[in-house]
Amino acid sequence: MNATILLANFAKIADGMLDVQQGGWTQIGPGPVSFFVAGLVSCEWHETNQKHELRLELLDADGGSVPHPENGQPVATSATFEVGRPPGLKQGAMVHMPLAIPFGVFELTPGESYEVRLSLDSESRDEWRLPFVVREAPVPQNS
Repeated sequence: MNATILLANFAKIADGMLDVQQGGWTQIGPGPVSFFVAGLVSCEWHETNQKHELRLELLDADGGSVPHPENGQPVATSATFEVGRPPGLKQGAMVHMPLAIPFGVFELTPGESYEVRLSLDSESRDEWRLPFVVREAPVPQNS
């Protein structure tokens, strides 16, 4: 199994296809932020028609979980998914599943680094990490 993911301001899935708006950024904010993780999970033929686990977590620069400001729980989401094998698919073919997962609105510390980390079936890879920085607030100019 593999994945190609990116950070986006908005993403949705329609008719089995992924629509992404303002994607691929590495800086956000300052102020309240809201974003999506968008991309494709690619399953090999033998990985279809079985349940898999997906987890996305928001981590700070030290790799620690970021607590949600409203409930103190780590900002994370998980899901069980199953990619079906379309009729007539030849053995050995890859099947792609689009994903568009929203992260709610919350404040992150300006000037700090964060990352969203994906794991599939408890496996995480470097290419499944999405590092980003929260911009500093602009300094007012005296006229």
